[in-house]
Amino acid sequence: MSSTLVKSETELRQTYEQPKETTLKLKLKKLDKHGRRFISLSPFLVLATDGDASPKGDAPGFVKVVDDTTLLIPDRAGNNKLDTLKNIMAHPAIGIIFFIPGFNETFRVNGTARITMDPAELDRLLNQYPNALVQSNCAVYDDVSLWVVPGSHRRGDTPEEQAYSAKFNDLGFVDAIDTVRAVEADVFRAMPGAINVELKAGDGLLYNPLLWHAAEYRPEWKRCTLHGGWKDARLLDQFSLLRWGLAHNPWLLEPNYMGELGANFGPLLARYQEAVARYAD
Repeated sequence: MSSTLVKSETELRQTYEQPKETTLKLKLKKLDKHGRRFISLSPFLVLATDGDASPKGDAPGFVKVVDDTTLLIPDRAGNNKLDTLKNIMAHPAIGIIFFIPGFNETFRVNGTARITMDPAELDRLLNQYPNALVQSNCAVYDDVSLWVVPGSHRRGDTPEEQAYSAKFNDLGFVDAIDTVRAVEADVFRAMPGAINVELKAGDGLLYNPLLWHAAEYRPEWKRCTLHGGWKDARLLDQFSLLRWGLAHNPWLLEPNYMGELGANFGPLLARYQEAVARYAD
């Protein structure tokens, strides 16, 4: 058997012809517009690491192209063996093949990988679908309660925003406004980059709820809004856990903290609690 094993490229070329010049030209050092387009349409890939090949999939374009040489690939909940992630930490060289169902061609990417928990990059993955998380407000009366930081849902927190948020670390998730103002007198206007949204009765607005926003409620203001929202079902866990995690609400791990919620809302809360528990660490 050992005498029949192929041990060199010279032996291989006795069986295989040289590749065509057009084939060699397909190998690029950076992504071109065609590669970007292919990745944006691909719902499935296979990621090869040292000793492992891992399938990954989601909605088309779930892999984010950062620049000509950088991709962001989300990791979804799986069997928790972490073979691929451990391989990347030990041997970062990887190979990826992107597929599009019904299309005979594939797209290959070779390079090195790293594992990141950078909030800015995680936000970028979540917010690659700008209309996947939408809330609506329609004012029944004139309303000046809402403050927002435009564009903040599309990036990580700035140093100024981080410093502003840190001021309130010792406060509860819900606290009396006087307690909050003892920390920052003009709590809403002081939010970096914030603008006040003034709505006339009948005005409506749509916004991404991961936007930096806050609302001021005063008993002397007569206020009523028609409030709703829409979320892409594929992103419910990511949205909920990013926005309302255990850091704010440790009671989410208490099975019956809201009592009996009935046949409709009860299972939804149970599903959410399962997701929170899965990512508790």
